[in-house]
Amino acid sequence: MARRDAASLQRGRNPAAPPGLAEPLTDRELEVLRLLAAGRSNQRVTHDLVVALDTVKST
Repeated sequence: MARRDAASLQRGRNPAAPPGLAEPLTDRELEVLRLLAAGRSNQRVTHDLVVALDTVKST
C-alpha cells in the first residue's frame, strides 16, 4: 500500500481516496470540481483555469 501511495504522490494525486473512488482525484481535478459545484459553467471554468473546454468536460 505504501508503494501505491508514493506513486500516487508522484503523479500529483492525494493518496487518501474517499470510499468508492477507484483512484483519488488530482489537485487540479478537485479544483475543477469545486468550481463546477460552486455553479460555474464549463466555459467559465475554462476561462478561470486557462484550460481547454474538453479538459473541463472530461474531469
